[in-house]
Amino acid sequence: MARVVENQEVPGQGTLGQQFHLLQPAIHGGRILGLPGRILIAVLGVAIAVLSVTGVVIWWRKRRARQYAALRREAGLTV
Repeated sequence: MARVVENQEVPGQGTLGQQFHLLQPAIHGGRILGLPGRILIAVLGVAIAVLSVTGVVIWWRKRRARQYAALRREAGLTV
């Protein structure tokens, strides 16, 4: 007689969306590829942080440049 398993998530079973959902903790924890996976997740985490900071720095510089150009125009000095 077949045993019925209830309220358990069986790996590899279910819809594609359910399988993807079950894979998320392993991907985000770096367990999917062992040590290389953990290193990859760490590098990607640092890259995201660096890109976020550099994005704000670039925006801030452009904002200051626009403000400076507007002040020059108001003062009658052409750029």
